[in-house]
Amino acid sequence: MSNSKSLLLDIGNTRTKWALVELSPGLQEIDFTRQPSGATVNQHDLIIQECSQLLKALATTDSTINQILICSVNQTQWIGVWADYFQEVFPTIHMIQLHGDTCIPNLHNAYDEPASLGADRWAAIIAASQLAPLQNCLIINSGTATTIDFLEHGNVFVGGSILPGVSLSLEALQSQTARLESNITSEKFNSFEPSSTLQFSKNTKSAIFNGVMQGQIGAIKQALELAPQTSTMIFSGGNGPLILKHLYLQIPPTIQIIEDPYLVLRGLFFWQQYVQDH
Repeated sequence: MSNSKSLLLDIGNTRTKWALVELSPGLQEIDFTRQPSGATVNQHDLIIQECSQLLKALATTDSTINQILICSVNQTQWIGVWADYFQEVFPTIHMIQLHGDTCIPNLHNAYDEPASLGADRWAAIIAASQLAPLQNCLIINSGTATTIDFLEHGNVFVGGSILPGVSLSLEALQSQTARLESNITSEKFNSFEPSSTLQFSKNTKSAIFNGVMQGQIGAIKQALELAPQTSTMIFSGGNGPLILKHLYLQIPPTIQIIEDPYLVLRGLFFWQQYVQDH
């Protein structure tokens, strides 16, 4: 017997994550990484490939999808490709998209223009309000960009910062400088010990690592200074574990640390519960 479920889509700049959920407490995630097959594949064709992949994966589940909830940082035209594809496959399905100004009960968005807030940041904030209720919380989501957002008392989004993520910082440094090493990737950063960012580097590879990581760590420590009342820090995104590894010993021991690689999906899940109830 098939189960009626909601399909959650977190469409990022470099990865797409999805989950099938019911109105039960558990969140079961399945993730796949976007793999562009070359310059000959344009954005439209790449999205269609992803949709086809997802549809094949869904066919293996014994589930009936009754609605699709989307969180996307892509341009409107590309979100439309996703929506059109699934609308054609599931003509009667209910499809809704989370926006930065989507109203969430008991959660206030203090952004000057809430509609300009990225949907992924708003989803992460929704998740944080449930994972750390009534807490003063810093939310660090490190993907293509690193975002640092502050949630006060678990119900007021005060604001935040956006900076280039680890990989983007590294790519910019290597592409715009002539003599720096070009074979360093963010994956190789895992070989550096946390103590390395606390001292001057004596070789170029280490200097690049320190410069990139100190930029990330410095921004987060500045946020802690702006919000000294912080009681919880939530880390997410592909480089979340890397940043936490090198920041951990510099975080006050009184602060609770939460790691959640599916923070945006979890925010969609909590929003889905509200949508179902209304």
